Amino acid sequence: QNARFFKRLIKAEPSFLEQTRREAAALLQSSPDRESICTAAEMIAGAIRSFPTFAAVTPEIRDLLKMGVQSAAPDYLSDWFRSVRYFMSRRSSQDLHDFTEWAAQNFDEANTSQLARRVLIIKGGLAEATWKNVKFPGIFRELSQWVGVPQRKVQIETADALFLLVASTWLPTPTPISRATQFSLEFEGWSPLLDFLRSLSTLICTSTDNETETSLKRDTFVKIVRSASEESMSRTLTGIMEHVIPAILLATTDKDPDVAKSAKLASAVLAQIPLTIQSLRKTIQALKSVSSSPLWHVRAALLPFLQIVVFNHRQILDSLKSDLDECFNIPLVLLNDPQLEVRELASVCLSSLLRSAETAHKNSLVNTFEKDIKTVKKWQKGQDFGQIHSAVLGLSAVIQSSPYEMADWLPRALELTAAALSSPVAPQFVKETAKKSLTEFRRTHQDSWHVVEERFSPLQLETIFHISSSPSYYA
Repeated sequence: QNARFFKRLIKAEPSFLEQTRREAAALLQSSPDRESICTAAEMIAGAIRSFPTFAAVTPEIRDLLKMGVQSAAPDYLSDWFRSVRYFMSRRSSQDLHDFTEWAAQNFDEANTSQLARRVLIIKGGLAEATWKNVKFPGIFRELSQWVGVPQRKVQIETADALFLLVASTWLPTPTPISRATQFSLEFEGWSPLLDFLRSLSTLICTSTDNETETSLKRDTFVKIVRSASEESMSRTLTGIMEHVIPAILLATTDKDPDVAKSAKLASAVLAQIPLTIQSLRKTIQALKSVSSSPLWHVRAALLPFLQIVVFNHRQILDSLKSDLDECFNIPLVLLNDPQLEVRELASVCLSSLLRSAETAHKNSLVNTFEKDIKTVKKWQKGQDFGQIHSAVLGLSAVIQSSPYEMADWLPRALELTAAALSSPVAPQFVKETAKKSLTEFRRTHQDSWHVVEERFSPLQLETIFHISSSPSYYA
């Protein structure tokens, strides 16, 4: 309100400009308290706003803005950020370019504190950028070069500024053109930013920096992607999804809990984006590559993502048999993962994928897992039971894929699972998986248990389901 008052005062009586400048300068030089600094910032903002363009602002007023921003205590920088937002509100793209160039000339990039302030005031201008389909290659280059700076403050301001740049300028203004042409415009209109995301993704996935620098790069990348995916710009991301996903999944393992949490949210949003056939195929191949990551947390993170992508694109994948097979192969391979958590998530993912699979496919999987389970008599204490556990988890996935029906292959799958549970040498984690699977089957089929009983002999029922029940003191 005060800045608006000074703007109107100066426009009504131009002679007040010099008086406003002197008063603001006096406040900056003699009064370190917050109220005085805030008043000086409002006076300067009003003075700048009274000019038709930023290029028309007098050197004396610009120098005053520079002095205020450079000398402001860190706690007072938010006042200058709001001042920039006010005097850049509804300005043209040329004004934003002029302002950015002025900031580049007056804030030393070799000084971390000055560089952070430089990015801060540029961010203030971007925050008021309400136009669409306006390209800012100069500003983009200005910001993107600071992504690798190790100082935390510069990284935070750069990430926020890039976030605003994406949110305010990515999509073109709607025009009466065909969908194909519109998509082409969206994708090509910000090719510098898409190229930047590709290169930053590659940098994150191959980084040899220390943990702090890598975390800062991931934080910047995740913020930009979340901006694009949550601001109705998701169609533009489909063109580079295969580059974005590996870096996002890797960021979910970051040691900074805020970065990891943000990456997980971004992953959940990206999984919901409708993909073209070409982009879907590339994404599946990217996930296949990620499944061999040396980091088990990354392998675990890709499984829920794959589960959602397949669910949302199942109709398309049903006509792309080779790609659908690739989707099934990912959890099937990860059932043999050396990490227990990954194996369990692979079972859940496989169960979800099998919900709409053909009976022949499920029967084929039961035959595959049967080969391992039937070696139960050959099991010996002390051996590696990873392959056996993989088979039990696979059978559990197949059983859980039909929670409310009694398919022809279910009795055999249940018998094989019960065999693992009753083995005297099977380790506890194998028995727990088998018991959980049988218990869940009994729970979901409780209302139709009379149908289940018709498919088993009394001895089979006793063998399969009695051993899966917990012993009771009153039995």
